Amino acid sequence: SLRRNPVTGALSGDPDNNLDVEQQLSRDGAEGAIGLDAPMALVVSPDNRHVLVASGSTAGPIGPLTVLSRRAPAPQLGFIELDRDGDAIPNSQNHIDSLVAPTDAIVRGRFVYAISRQDGAVNLFERRLSHIGPEDEDGGHLSFRQAWRNGEGGISGMAWPDRLLLSPDGRSLFVSSRDGDSLAVFAREESDGSLAFVRAFHRNAGHAGLLGAYGMAMDGASQYLYVAGSYESAIAIFAHDGSSPQRLTYVGAVVGGQNGVSGMDGIRDLAVAGEGGGSQLLGVSDAASTVVVFD
Repeated sequence: SLRRNPVTGALSGDPDNNLDVEQQLSRDGAEGAIGLDAPMALVVSPDNRHVLVASGSTAGPIGPLTVLSRRAPAPQLGFIELDRDGDAIPNSQNHIDSLVAPTDAIVRGRFVYAISRQDGAVNLFERRLSHIGPEDEDGGHLSFRQAWRNGEGGISGMAWPDRLLLSPDGRSLFVSSRDGDSLAVFAREESDGSLAFVRAFHRNAGHAGLLGAYGMAMDGASQYLYVAGSYESAIAIFAHDGSSPQRLTYVGAVVGGQNGVSGMDGIRDLAVAGEGGGSQLLGVSDAASTVVVFD
């Protein structure tokens, strides 16, 4: 972990020389094997108390969802638990069965969502918020609640899912699939975190911008969803209405090489910076080694 300037956002510290480095954790570190093989996503909880790492490893030990605590004074990060596919669910005859090599996770309040690319599934966990510090380290911080799997209960568009996004209003959850060229849409219940599948959008159904669907971003007012189409150098645009049964309406796509747009080759990740009329959409393109900015 590095020190962050809260004003400028700049990071300080040199891991090689241990200058200003508060702590370094590794899978072979002093804290033991803590599930950091092939880390695919790192999420800090909104209350700044925990860090979750999704490990996409499928070679050797299957990647888990790792939970770390943020503590002060140092060490700032402390290992809490691993949640792995096949783990028994306490006080139950069941076990976690859709969490092979998770690739992304989201935290909202006491709820955690994690996707498994191998299982084509979204998993829901509930966080235990009543404990802080060392007493939280008994391996019971996350409790598995439910999983939604591609091909079950009418769910589609989640073959080999890659990324999750929760709308800022908390009413919708989206799952992108780069190999499936698709976007799955769920309605979300704030009280218990449960999901209900709504619909799926596919590139082969005429929705341009979803070929290689990967990174997603949404404005703070939850009005528009943007999806990076990494295989066609495009961004798909959807209008969002959290009160509508359909949730999303396809608007169109911005395509590299058209209308003066450039630097979109291999576009991968998206982010919305700023608020209201002053916000901008930022896109990171791997193949072009560029950051694309849209007003």
